[in-house]
Amino acid sequence: MDLGTNSFKLLVAQGGEGGVLFIQDVQEVVRLGDGLALTGRFSDASMERALETLGDFLERCEDMQVDVVMAVGTMGFRRASNGEELLAAIRDRFGLQVRIISGEEEAELSFQACGGEGPRVVADVGGGSTELVFGDDGIRGAVSVEVGALFLTDRFLDPSRIPSKDQLDMALLEARRSVREGVAKLPGPLPPDLWGVGGTFTTLASVALGLERYDQDRVHRLSIPVQEVERQLWLYASMTGEERKTIRGMHPKRAHVALGGAVAALAVIRELGAQGVTISARGLRHALMLRLMGDRGL
Repeated sequence: MDLGTNSFKLLVAQGGEGGVLFIQDVQEVVRLGDGLALTGRFSDASMERALETLGDFLERCEDMQVDVVMAVGTMGFRRASNGEELLAAIRDRFGLQVRIISGEEEAELSFQACGGEGPRVVADVGGGSTELVFGDDGIRGAVSVEVGALFLTDRFLDPSRIPSKDQLDMALLEARRSVREGVAKLPGPLPPDLWGVGGTFTTLASVALGLERYDQDRVHRLSIPVQEVERQLWLYASMTGEERKTIRGMHPKRAHVALGGAVAALAVIRELGAQGVTISARGLRHALMLRLMGDRGL
């Protein structure tokens, strides 16, 4: 289980002589980090949503007779001043120990999961942070920057109203500044081949394709030009979060952070000088699963 700042993800798999078979892949938008950028804390309502979703996930695991459960927490847990309070509640209610991973490990897992060949940069835009990894056959550099879809939404892009030009400009400037600082920490020169991981990028792909229902096979390895990312950004900026739910390909629960995600994605593309981005429908949970299966000798 990947317990992110905006969404929680459950991946169930079975290993054997033929390799690893992914049986179920579930994502729920929890908005654990609602208000985190402003208060530095998880709200009571957000923590209750988190516990309810975890309860649902663990019931699924019990129904499927899952042998081993692994859970990791990311940016939200690293930043929230009351993160330990939520971790304690999870331990007390479910007997589940959540491991908090570093931004660097988060970045490395995203790189390992997405695939691709040759020198490339992998970007994972989450709710609270964006991970950037440069590598080819192996990882050559990784960095985590505090810019994410929910982070930008909380600070600049109130989904209850259409943002002003000044608000949108501030979000774009903040995103590019933070991404630029992160890119400067990676060993260069960086290649133009950019891959995108996470809900922000898969949403961009789903909207670009106009999917009535999310289709992982069609989204995975889809290439999106920068012009399409810009088109979607301006489309989202012309609507409230509620109005974005009507966009074909938009998951209703992602509509309120879709603009913040598009801002972060465009900042990454622009700062890397890429012509667009190739989408990966696989994320750090897939890399964690392969690591777990490897540890068990499967």
